[in-house]
Amino acid sequence: MIRNQRRRVLGIALLLGVGLLVGAARVVTLSTFDNARLAAASEGQSLRREHLPARRGSLRDRHGRLLASSVETLELAAWPPNLKPAHKTSGQNAERIRAIAQTLAPWVGVPADELRAGMVGERNVVLGSPVSAPDGIELLRAKRLTELRQLDFSTGMARRYPWGVAAGNLLGFVNAEQQGVAGLEQGLSMLLSGEDGARRYRVDQRGREIAEDGLPVLPPMHGLDVVLTLDVALQQMLEQELVRVCAEQEARRAFAVLLDTRSAEVLALASVPGLNPDDSSDRPRDSVIIGPVQEIYPPGSTFKPLMMAAALELGIISADESVDCRAERGVLPGRRIRDTHPQDRWLSLEEVIVHSSNIGMANIFMSLVSPDTPRDREAMAPVRELLVRLGFGARIGVPLPAEAPGMITPLERWHRTWTLASVTYGQEISVTALQMAAAVNSLSDGIWRRPSLVKGHWSALGEYVETPPADERVVFASRHVELVRGWMARAVAEGSCREVKLPGVAVAGKTGTADSEVDLTREIHSYAALAPAEDPEVTLVVVVSEPAHARYSSQSAAPAAGRILARVLPYLGHPVQ
Repeated sequence: MIRNQRRRVLGIALLLGVGLLVGAARVVTLSTFDNARLAAASEGQSLRREHLPARRGSLRDRHGRLLASSVETLELAAWPPNLKPAHKTSGQNAERIRAIAQTLAPWVGVPADELRAGMVGERNVVLGSPVSAPDGIELLRAKRLTELRQLDFSTGMARRYPWGVAAGNLLGFVNAEQQGVAGLEQGLSMLLSGEDGARRYRVDQRGREIAEDGLPVLPPMHGLDVVLTLDVALQQMLEQELVRVCAEQEARRAFAVLLDTRSAEVLALASVPGLNPDDSSDRPRDSVIIGPVQEIYPPGSTFKPLMMAAALELGIISADESVDCRAERGVLPGRRIRDTHPQDRWLSLEEVIVHSSNIGMANIFMSLVSPDTPRDREAMAPVRELLVRLGFGARIGVPLPAEAPGMITPLERWHRTWTLASVTYGQEISVTALQMAAAVNSLSDGIWRRPSLVKGHWSALGEYVETPPADERVVFASRHVELVRGWMARAVAEGSCREVKLPGVAVAGKTGTADSEVDLTREIHSYAALAPAEDPEVTLVVVVSEPAHARYSSQSAAPAAGRILARVLPYLGHPVQ
């Protein structure tokens, strides 16, 4: 019996020994192998990452006036349990919340009582609107490690457009992530967008930031500032007159382009209806459309000066010749061409422009092709090729989304009495106002220049980088465009363009009226001009889409163009008497 008791005692002792050994091994494991894991977990719980947003590059006009910029914002949030620690009395906690609310109220746009009500709840709460005032951000950050240390700070950016509706749809706007989604904001994203940074900071057990140096910081790379060719004062002039003509005519849309004639820089590019980029609640689809580059239209008779210069350049007719413009010359196989202001006689080339004769223009170019071979592509090809050299049928390439290329009928579909005849007076071709402005601009000296919207930008190194000179090519001889420009000036002085006549400044211009491609019962009215006529400095194209109260361009687009030039020319140093 004694022997059995000894065995039992030895067994129990052996079990206790094994248990002690296992316990000791576990202690060693915890004190050595798990120390690193527990330390890492503790480190992860105490380190936080703060997003440091990059500033989006600014947009300025040619004179340095700010059109779009980004401002830093500070958003504050709170987790209410952090504001009511157990070791404080309820009175102390209430006083802390009251003090925080009073500090924030002047900056976040919410009354202190409303802020206090949010902070005594049980859910995470955003405290008012983001703060954008620099002095407010500075004050609140100074208190981040003291009386506001229980709050969460989040840095962001907000886009501002100080000129309101001026160039609104041209500039476009950004989304909540500060990404360009319309207009130049979208087209220039590669330059304007930056790269966000981040910083690490340590917090205590209650999530409050602890002041500590030496933690890693990745600074943001800000976007580049861009200088546009626009003059915001000229932009406002165009927009105001377009608003007026739209209201007077109950037009669907009106848009215009103003170029610096010598450089083809875009001084203004306006479209009505417009929008205020700062107002995200009011962006109808129509207001986002940039008419001069995204909408195509038949140019009508504004095309005649270009085609007359082409006829002279291609040697189809000489400047001293006359053209038979009698009504019977408009009777063609399968169709009839009519003149709005019939003269029913032979006209000089100047008179063809002044009286805007469709019959005259068609007969000039139909002389290229024999009636027996009406689809003679070889004879008609030079005409189409010249139109291509004038920039039609291809995008200009400005940094704007959804730029339309326009349309030229393919050569295999050209016919002597249809496409060839029609294109001479601006039918069977669709253009954008920017394309049309670039082509009309070539009537100043015979050179086609690619319009540009960007003068330059500031590099990341702080150096100003100019945009390379625009592409250019000679299209017309200077003697030919001087003749045509003189005939356009006479059209303003005596013909159908008299609404643009300005005392003291000669204007070369031409009206255009064509059927709308959207609704054949409505019309597109346009006007093209160079001023001053003798030595042009500006080129203007105005388009009024579907006016309800005007039959001809001389009653809508031409008066609007006249009012624009009467404001633009004095601004540029050419007083109108």
